[in-house]
Amino acid sequence: MCAMGEPAGSVEIKFIVLLLTHDRDMVVPGQHEVGESDRPVVPRFFGSLEARLAISLDEIYKKAESLAGNVDDNFLELAKILRQLLDRDAEQFRALLEKSKLGSRKAYYLVNISRWFDGVKVGKLRLRNIGWTKLQCIGPYINAQNVDELILLAENNTAASLKLLMRGESPITNAHCVLLYFAPEHYSLLEEVLVKHGAVRNGRGLVDKEKALVSVLHKVYKMHG
Repeated sequence: MCAMGEPAGSVEIKFIVLLLTHDRDMVVPGQHEVGESDRPVVPRFFGSLEARLAISLDEIYKKAESLAGNVDDNFLELAKILRQLLDRDAEQFRALLEKSKLGSRKAYYLVNISRWFDGVKVGKLRLRNIGWTKLQCIGPYINAQNVDELILLAENNTAASLKLLMRGESPITNAHCVLLYFAPEHYSLLEEVLVKHGAVRNGRGLVDKEKALVSVLHKVYKMHG
């Protein structure tokens, strides 16, 4: 029954407010103070959305951390989860890069691959066989009209040739191959120097190592002539 002068339903509305706020000092007008024994059990609705989002972000981080251990086999899945992590929380994304062995350059390459190829009508197996290195070469140019052409181009050319083709240049047909053997400690030094000059780690190898090596040679030549 409503109190005099109060519109119908006002007591019910105030009681609902009591349930939602769960304030121990609040009482319903005209009623005795609610004690511990007769306090209604309030469902924990407030904060549940934030809790679900926090759990979801934590799951994204853990999945990205797990996939980052094997980029070559999981790069499509990793690309998508890295993109989600970056879009949701850039600080967590940077924390993952610091904790994992995934370099920042490669991580952003993968994020871009997700942006370029998610939703493109090309089978995942086909994309996986092409590899992330070639996909990041054709990704900036791909659209609904040329996707088939560029995918075929990637399948039939090396990464080095593909980069030249994307720039409108002709691939080098008379390139020379140099085979060198290094002790583990010397190879670590070589790898470190090449990465500092533009090479990118890719699994157990390096991408753009030739260009990086030429950069090193030019620098040494200028210093010692």
